[in-house]
Amino acid sequence: MTRRESISVIIPVYNGERYLSEAIEGVFAQTLPPDELIVVDDGSTDDSAGIARSLGATVLEYEHGGNGAALNKGIAAASGSVIAPLDADDLWPPDRCEILFTALQGQQTIGAVHGRLDEFISPELGAGDRARLREPNVGVRSTLATAMMIRRHALDAVGPFAEGLIVGTGLEWAGRLSRSDVDLIEIEPIVLRRRLHLENSSMQHKHQLPTYARILKQHLDDGRSTGIRP
Repeated sequence: MTRRESISVIIPVYNGERYLSEAIEGVFAQTLPPDELIVVDDGSTDDSAGIARSLGATVLEYEHGGNGAALNKGIAAASGSVIAPLDADDLWPPDRCEILFTALQGQQTIGAVHGRLDEFISPELGAGDRARLREPNVGVRSTLATAMMIRRHALDAVGPFAEGLIVGTGLEWAGRLSRSDVDLIEIEPIVLRRRLHLENSSMQHKHQLPTYARILKQHLDDGRSTGIRP
């Protein structure tokens, strides 16, 4: 495939050493590898930065500022014309980059392409921990940034990720995307495998779920569902 555009993957991470290596390895195993992978270490106290370096990622380290701030710093540092965010605990199907990138080609006015996602319960969890988690979504359409490839002009139009939210950062951005004039392509394949585990932000910050629910309601009212529920 002729590459007239370049792909930058951004992974923000905060104390994510348990799952980070699997996420990075999945990026490097893509049938269409990205041009760069930037891991933004958001003030981790574990070995997230060391793991990322050992696997060949470019690592940026900052004091803890939250997921939105880490994403914004990674995007600002990236050289690619197309941005692909990935959470440090999630996974990509091996042909994810190729499918999304192919859909963008020849359509320069399109701001982003998004596909569907499957959620899965992290396989190391025992029965008791699994019972604490909700049922996974399977095969749902999603306009979360982590289910997209996004061109620079779309990022400029929607604006940066919110830096004051503890939960719902991706959902809030998706809501602003839905209210923008950015043109999207929707495709059917699964492009994201979203991990459910006890360290998900919705589990760690349950007191913030009313905020998440408010953001979700606004987004559903706007008419472009992420396919995600709290």
